[in-house]
Amino acid sequence: LAVVATLAQIVAVVYYLRPLERFFRGEGAPEPEGPPSLLAGAMALSILALVFGLYASPFLHWATGNVR
Repeated sequence: LAVVATLAQIVAVVYYLRPLERFFRGEGAPEPEGPPSLLAGAMALSILALVFGLYASPFLHWATGNVR
């Protein structure tokens, strides 16, 4: 189990440090691809997930109240 965890950690380090390497070498970040409506929808869903994550209790109380 320790070997699997170590291998997973190595993969994670490579995955997360690759964008930093590109940034510091001057390649910069790639431009987002796709239609503007797709990017706007992704941004809206991200904000909605953040709001639900930070203020979950009102939504949970509302949902449990409607189930009963």
